[in-house]
Amino acid sequence: MGILEVMLERRSWGNPGKFMFYHGAGFALHNMFGDGFRPIQKGATRIRPVAVKWTLDNGIELSAAWNLRSFWDRFERIELTSAPRGANLPFELVNSVSAGVTFPIPRLGARRP
Repeated sequence: MGILEVMLERRSWGNPGKFMFYHGAGFALHNMFGDGFRPIQKGATRIRPVAVKWTLDNGIELSAAWNLRSFWDRFERIELTSAPRGANLPFELVNSVSAGVTFPIPRLGARRP
């Protein structure tokens, strides 16, 4: 599976160096391939209604986000045999929650205190 997701995000509340809420919007291109089905290319509009980021004193960042993707062309059961049945709509709406931990990488040549 190959994915390209581009988003513009905006801080809605808080300090970028400590704790903040943010949101964003953009687009996603997904290319899926594997055994048992033909390759699938899907495009989607992506919305991140709410996300949080907390920066610890040691520079480690903890983040969590709720994401919505509206695929422009819905997934057919013939494409993925495990796809859920849904209403006969021209698009597919997918919810997801993501969480992450970001570790700071020291700069080369930087002096340690």
